[in-house]
Amino acid sequence: MPRRDCDALVFGGGFAGLWILERLVAAGYDALLVESSALGQGQSVQAQGIIHGGGKYALRGVRDFAAAAAIREMPERWRACLRGETEPDLSAAQLLSDRCHLWVPRAGWVSWLSAWGLLPVVQKAGLLHARPERLESAEWPRALRGSARAVYAMPEPVVSTGASLAALASRHPGRLLRVPAPEDVRIDSKSPTQSIVTLQSMDSQEALELHPRALLLAAGVGNEGLLERLELRGAPMQRRPLLMALLRGGLPPLFGHCVKGGKTAMTITSHPWNRGEALEGGPDLVWQLGGDVAERFADREDGPAFSAEVRSALGEMLPALNTQGVEMAAYRAVRAEARSNEHRRPSGVHARWVSDRVLVCWPTKMALTPLLADEVLAELAQRIGAPEGPGAPLSWPRPEVALDPWREEGLSWHPLD
Repeated sequence: MPRRDCDALVFGGGFAGLWILERLVAAGYDALLVESSALGQGQSVQAQGIIHGGGKYALRGVRDFAAAAAIREMPERWRACLRGETEPDLSAAQLLSDRCHLWVPRAGWVSWLSAWGLLPVVQKAGLLHARPERLESAEWPRALRGSARAVYAMPEPVVSTGASLAALASRHPGRLLRVPAPEDVRIDSKSPTQSIVTLQSMDSQEALELHPRALLLAAGVGNEGLLERLELRGAPMQRRPLLMALLRGGLPPLFGHCVKGGKTAMTITSHPWNRGEALEGGPDLVWQLGGDVAERFADREDGPAFSAEVRSALGEMLPALNTQGVEMAAYRAVRAEARSNEHRRPSGVHARWVSDRVLVCWPTKMALTPLLADEVLAELAQRIGAPEGPGAPLSWPRPEVALDPWREEGLSWHPLD
């Protein structure tokens, strides 16, 4: 059986794992990544792709200042990568929009007062990436005309999650290792001097024995199972279930948040049906509906009742939207996060050692994955010292990038009206 010593083995091929791998390799560490499914499957590819800069957090009140402070620099950091000006070069990824919009529906004058009364305070404290810019009606996106009382623009870019995952993965193809299932990874970390991880190949005819100096768990929901297998505690997880609605059929592009009662009642992002195609309105454009509406309906069944609730929410937040001919589907998603007090959304990133060689990693949001990778690099350097060299890439089956949620088999599309 071939054997490979390495500095670190990353579990999980989503944004967190791929960005950690990138950061470690760039610093000279010999790092590898193992994935038992497709890259980004689940939480990463299901993200709406908004690189938040603090505006969404600001709407929740002062208790989320820590989250806003942690995320405020992320839009420009991602932009520099998307422009190819800094590493990792993500110029091959697809930028869907260079901004998001915040809008207050026509029936929401009270919510406008409660939401935007907070923004001057937050901006003065230096916690927002940039102050929202109020737009004249002629500048409003077509989807908001006739539906909004006020529209603001925030310089928060929106990326294609699938294309961004592919761009990150393309940088280190010989370090991405695919196994058929989680049980095809055997982990022995009870030795006082080293961990031994054995991978079984896709055809079960070949195995690879890895001897990493550190195990980095960045597998989202999968972290829980990995910790159980390692018989380790100390990194409790919380799940935030969502029921995401998808719409297609003659819709105009829209990226933004509907603001009601001082929170984001609905978040809408637009995506081409086929990854990489131009973003144009029409039958090949898909809306993803997230935000509070996805959390509020998380326990609903995907059926006529849910469709009626989505229609009602759209009628309230986008009353002028023409939904004739629009089809709807839904899928369930889970946001896995480090557990926080009262199960509130955690602030910032989390990297915690649960043994001498096992570090559990949580980015909280896709936008924060570069910050998480910085934290992991600092923790690893302190724990194992200087790198021993990048090592050679491996010849091993490589995982593919997951399908976009709207391309998954089994979705049931039906008329919205």
